[in-house]
Amino acid sequence: MPTIATTTLALGMEEVRKHHILMRGLNAVEALGSVQTICLDKTGTLTQNKMVVTELRSAIGIVCLKNGQFSLLGGDSLDPNEIEELRRLMEVCVLCSESQVNGNGDEVEVNGSSTENALIYLAIAPRSTF
Repeated sequence: MPTIATTTLALGMEEVRKHHILMRGLNAVEALGSVQTICLDKTGTLTQNKMVVTELRSAIGIVCLKNGQFSLLGGDSLDPNEIEELRRLMEVCVLCSESQVNGNGDEVEVNGSSTENALIYLAIAPRSTF
């Protein structure tokens, strides 16, 4: 059985290599076999270790976030504190995060994973521009 598994993984690596993808170990091929979606960011996360939420999808539509301002995709500006669904979404993002928030007012420093930090900054956005 181990020989069959190794051979199958090696054949999978060969197939992946045809698409110019480099893998260092057979276990990576095995892990990729169960993946359905891969999301990549080649700008902020890799160079600055910082992610930013730019868009939310909810029952009210697509909400865009730019420079601390929320707006619907059509361009209508909105206050997320006045919309119950968005306010609750931001509360959940903050309460489920393990990031540490230091400071108050204009100076806020968030320490944690890039994804959780982005969600914390999403909740801070209606109160300040970051």
